[in-house]
Amino acid sequence: MLGTALVIASLVVFSVCYFGPPGSRRPHEELLAALYDLLEKKPVPASMKLRLAGCGIGLLGAMSGMVLWGSTSEALPSSSGLTKSALPLVAQTVRGYWEEKDVIQNDIGRSLGSTFVWKTTRRKLILVTNRHCLALGSIYSSDPFDLPELIRYELVVRFPSGKQLPVERFAIAKRQDLALLEVNYQEVQKGTDFVVPPRLSTSELKVSEPVVAVGSPRGFEQTVTHGHISAFREVYEVLHIQHDAPVNPGNSGGPLLVNREERFFLIGINTWGVGNSEQLNFAISVDELDRAEFVWFPANAQGALNAAMMLYGH
Repeated sequence: MLGTALVIASLVVFSVCYFGPPGSRRPHEELLAALYDLLEKKPVPASMKLRLAGCGIGLLGAMSGMVLWGSTSEALPSSSGLTKSALPLVAQTVRGYWEEKDVIQNDIGRSLGSTFVWKTTRRKLILVTNRHCLALGSIYSSDPFDLPELIRYELVVRFPSGKQLPVERFAIAKRQDLALLEVNYQEVQKGTDFVVPPRLSTSELKVSEPVVAVGSPRGFEQTVTHGHISAFREVYEVLHIQHDAPVNPGNSGGPLLVNREERFFLIGINTWGVGNSEQLNFAISVDELDRAEFVWFPANAQGALNAAMMLYGH
């Protein structure tokens, strides 16, 4: 957007200086004559010097704006969808670590998943992932005899640029396998560290449309795989998109996007696949984000324990 504005402003400056005041019938001849006189070190009116300088500044500004526009437009989403070059920026990696106090030896667990930016505010990013990527079930079952004594819990989001930010708080949906993560926006930049994918409702999709899954299967970040929509299914009253784009552990929570003439739109959150099957994979429809009821918790030991108790406690 900045590059486009610079191009327009520069062309306006060039036009004003090139055509000059009313009555200039042959502006190119006037400018060439003035330029020739300057080179020959002959006297040139101050107004003509200003016109020459303005034309030069306008041309340089337009060229700079075109370079700036070209370097950023391919990485940023537009109203017509993400470009292919923006796909590596659409997914981030979320890693978790937790420790539960035990009599003999503490239980330690780690989690891995994918995530993507859903919303931005002036200070925070809200990212989407799967609830099971937070390892709350493992925490709840870590002590079979008593309430888990969780002493450490942390979540970290890693961006394609390599920057890592701690999750300050998280939210979980009661019904869907969905979660939200909140990180500080001031330390990352849109277009460099992430993009916000435009979305399409499931009602706008058709079976057999091409899709891509982006995420971190087994920790291999920025992996992009291709497939097609196979079906739309209600699973436990949650709308899912069945597809055959290859996914593996670590893809959970990452975006599924539909390819519309090399423009990409968010349509789902990759969640699970059927083992010992040939690419039988499911993504929760992006429409479920609007239906979900989220409850927020601080991303610390007490917050994780409270969330686990809310989901699995009796």
